[in-house]
Amino acid sequence: MNTRPLVVITTRLPPQVCGIGTYSWLLHQHWPGDLSSAQFLVVAGAVESASALQISNVSEFNGRAAKLVRSLDRMGP
Repeated sequence: MNTRPLVVITTRLPPQVCGIGTYSWLLHQHWPGDLSSAQFLVVAGAVESASALQISNVSEFNGRAAKLVRSLDRMGP
């Protein structure tokens, strides 16, 4: 059985100042179970967040719908 990743679409993750992004990150940290396959799609700041949070599963879509759709398509059904 294939496990689908949890995909979190949010604004900006820490260290950027953003209440929604910070809440998304905290929710991820406290979610029960294995979230090693979780993927973050952010409006901006992916490089900074990946470095500060030491994660590699964050992509930026710059608020563009077409880029968001391509990112979701890459993750599968």
